[in-house]
Amino acid sequence: MVKPLAILELTCLAIYLIPPTAVLGAILLAGYVGGTIVTHWRSGDPFIVNIVLGLVLWLAIYPPRAAPQGLIPIRRSTK
Repeated sequence: MVKPLAILELTCLAIYLIPPTAVLGAILLAGYVGGTIVTHWRSGDPFIVNIVLGLVLWLAIYPPRAAPQGLIPIRRSTK
């Protein structure tokens, strides 16, 4: 399972490093990091490093002027 997981993580990282797709990459990496947190929690290992990694991941792309809601297009009902 090491090779498929490494390929998945590197693909998510590549998407994250391309500026126009950074938000999508952050979402994908956040899911990946969330899985590692649960895995470490379940096995009894410390997972604080994973939490810090997830926070740094989002803080690195947080734009100084734009609201985060504007980064992900969400359709709203016109009713």
